[in-house]
Amino acid sequence: MVRYTARNLLASAILFVLMTFMIGGGNTLLAAPAPPPVPAFIFSPSNPVIGSPVYFDGSSTTCSGRCSYKWTDDADGALLGRGVKMSFTFQDAGTKYVRLTVTDGKSQRASVEHDVIVSQSQTLSPPVPAFTYSPANPVVGSAVSFDGSSSTCAAAPCSFLWTDDVDNSQLGTGITISLTFQTAGTKKVRLTVTDAQSRAASVERDVIVSDTSNPPVVAGAFYVSTSGNDLNAGTSASPWRTIQKAANTLTAGDTVIITAGTYNERVKITRSGSSGKVITFQAQGPVVTQGFSIQASYVKVDGFEMVSTGSGWSDRSNGSGVYLSGTNNTISNNRIHNTTAAGIYLTSSASNSTVSANSIAYAVECGIFIQGTNNLIVSNDISHSRDIGGSDADGIRFFGSGNTVRQNSVHDIKLSDSPGQSPHIDCFQTWGPATSYVFEQNLCDKNADGHKQGFTIEGITQPVGDIIIRNNVLITRGTGYQPDANVGDMGLVTNVTIANNTMVAVNGPVEYAIWLFTNLRGVVVKNNAIYDHGNSSEPYILVQSGASGLDIGFNSISKSDGRAPTGFPYAGDLWMVNPLFLNLSTGDFHLQSTSPLITRGINLSVVTNDYDGVTRPSTVPPDIGAFEYHAP
Repeated sequence: MVRYTARNLLASAILFVLMTFMIGGGNTLLAAPAPPPVPAFIFSPSNPVIGSPVYFDGSSTTCSGRCSYKWTDDADGALLGRGVKMSFTFQDAGTKYVRLTVTDGKSQRASVEHDVIVSQSQTLSPPVPAFTYSPANPVVGSAVSFDGSSSTCAAAPCSFLWTDDVDNSQLGTGITISLTFQTAGTKKVRLTVTDAQSRAASVERDVIVSDTSNPPVVAGAFYVSTSGNDLNAGTSASPWRTIQKAANTLTAGDTVIITAGTYNERVKITRSGSSGKVITFQAQGPVVTQGFSIQASYVKVDGFEMVSTGSGWSDRSNGSGVYLSGTNNTISNNRIHNTTAAGIYLTSSASNSTVSANSIAYAVECGIFIQGTNNLIVSNDISHSRDIGGSDADGIRFFGSGNTVRQNSVHDIKLSDSPGQSPHIDCFQTWGPATSYVFEQNLCDKNADGHKQGFTIEGITQPVGDIIIRNNVLITRGTGYQPDANVGDMGLVTNVTIANNTMVAVNGPVEYAIWLFTNLRGVVVKNNAIYDHGNSSEPYILVQSGASGLDIGFNSISKSDGRAPTGFPYAGDLWMVNPLFLNLSTGDFHLQSTSPLITRGINLSVVTNDYDGVTRPSTVPPDIGAFEYHAP
């Protein structure tokens, strides 16, 4: 129900009063007084419950000059709040008669009332923690990845705390962490999940960490050792000498343990496992190889150091650390460096495979080259890619369809690592075909030494489109031209979403954050926290003539020098605000409790959580940027 009242309604009926005075041959035109305010407001969520804030927004009001906004309850006249926007938490159920009264600078006043029906709060299930860790047989001095994403937590936002039950020390926070244990023994790792209603639950798992000098024997596994012989039985007491012997022998469900040492061989795997019976190649301690070429399915390669040598950057089958074909493979926890081609290369036949927790440095062309379908690229660390012979130097190159790129870190790719070359350095690049991609929770840290682009999405080879870029952090350390996303050059690109990312230039203002090219058809750019992009000659988003299907707004634009970018804010933008990051100088872009970015975004069905994996609210507006605020 909506009801209007107004004072001085006669003035609103006068459009113009024209009086002409013929004094000294001159004419004077007198305009009518300004009309009274026309108040209007919306609220969310549309079905509020007791104990949860309701957000009221009167920005659709029409009011000339300096206007004041007062929110009251018609039931008892109580003051609920002031300002064009406010929030209020109702403590009892029932119909609330919320009235907004707007008064302009000439004391003209009008009001409107909405009935707000508040219901009893919903009962949400308490959290149920769960986690996995990898590798399954960790050793002293090697990283162990812990992942709590299998937990359920309905009452968001939720926090994740990792502790050691032995001494109650804190191991880390966040949905995923990585730990390196320095001593052998059983580690009692506990994950505690706490929801928004302060309900906590925890689960503990025993993690057995072995000493590489005296590793445990894995029952039923085959063994390879630098002191072995390929004529042996392949047991722990009588191991094989080469990893290739294992690759030629293992069948579905088998595991081979490769003990510490240097193996001067490139392993070719052609024998496949099957569903539930993976063939596993597991390094135990520091194991150095010349890489793996995999043309098989249901194979896992875990824990190796790889340095490979081919005939050049295009000889990926020999020069990449891992050359991967087949389905349902896992490449994890490997250290790949100084390769002569891409660190990990997925062929167009790779599908449903996982590339996780690998460290890739000083690869040529890029750290990871993605092709194929429905692959997961997660939690990899990529740095120092090199350009040799015109190969270029990127973090990740992506092609194919249905792939997900999540929680990867791309950093320290430098011009100085490619002497005599001029690489066009990108964290993520494609020229097609590339469709149905999701990029989420990645860190792109652009080094001041020549790294200028975040995402480059070109349409040279069709199709290119249906790409979601959400909840990523992009850091710029250089100056001048420094786009975090170039979309739609060189050919048709369709349906791209750039949402809830944090884009920060940390060494002073630079040019635009996003460049939308002529060939782009359909883009959503919303809820991004943009800091120090745009200046007096460049907008924060550069849109070329011809780009169409633009849905831009609800981004925050902040400048350290207080000088607004050229151009204008889009609908819902927060213009020239201090985002109040937790600690800009240390790169902590979580929000302080008083940040103006809190609850100022717009709900998007494709963004359901944040950079940390914290669930975003669906009944109230989300925060702008990659991080949803939640009280510590």
